[in-house]
Amino acid sequence: MPLGIKESEIDEHEIDYSSGDLLVLYTDGVSEAMNESNEMYGLENLIKLIERNGEMALGSLKELIIDTTDAFRGDAAPHDDYTLFMIRLP
Repeated sequence: MPLGIKESEIDEHEIDYSSGDLLVLYTDGVSEAMNESNEMYGLENLIKLIERNGEMALGSLKELIIDTTDAFRGDAAPHDDYTLFMIRLP
């Protein structure tokens, strides 16, 4: 059951994963960070950032994501929280 979502239809999917795969869960405040021109950072940029740097230590990757989205946002006030949860699968 998704947290913070009232009754709705939910699709369930199964995914095969391999040892060492990276699972990243995040709130929309990360991908929807807005800059002063009201441009959104976007899911595509977040995916590219993670794909290019996925081998980093998790703490360093978390800091990179936060630093990158903060730099993109510039002086614009944050409109939402940033929550990241990352785990490298055994």
